[in-house]
Amino acid sequence: MKKILTGAFLLAASGMALLSCDSDDPSIGRTAGQEIAGEWWITYSVDGEDVNRGYSEIITSNTAANVNTEMLISDLVNPNAAGGNFWTYKIKAQVDPTAKKFAADDAPNAIGDEIEVNIVNGQIFPKGGFSKTRVVTDSIYFEIEFSDDPGTIYVAHGHKRTGFTEDDF
Repeated sequence: MKKILTGAFLLAASGMALLSCDSDDPSIGRTAGQEIAGEWWITYSVDGEDVNRGYSEIITSNTAANVNTEMLISDLVNPNAAGGNFWTYKIKAQVDPTAKKFAADDAPNAIGDEIEVNIVNGQIFPKGGFSKTRVVTDSIYFEIEFSDDPGTIYVAHGHKRTGFTEDDF
């Protein structure tokens, strides 16, 4: 009798295990803007002179619309921090996904001061840069102007963060 109950239990357990497994593999989705999204180490300069004393971190990401023709650019890495890295801003930029170019015209700032931001000549260069330890990574370049400092064009350029701590600034 014990053998029959043990066999019945094993058969029932096997059947339940088979029924609980999905036969389809889950499909992990990709965001539309993932080719241009990431964390970046950049410097800001005016007329070739560093104005931020080294590297700052910015983030580029997709918008809620999840389209590849727009992205968010933010220097506020930690939303709980008291300000951004350079000029507390988070704006939406228009993107040419094929050329990996981007721009923003009088984009309202979503955080911090009520300012508008202009970005021109923005571009991401796949495998166009090097990290601190000379790992090949993407690079980024753009010129940015803030409405509360009109006429001053800041040149921002740098490379994509690798995720390795030895490459962080």
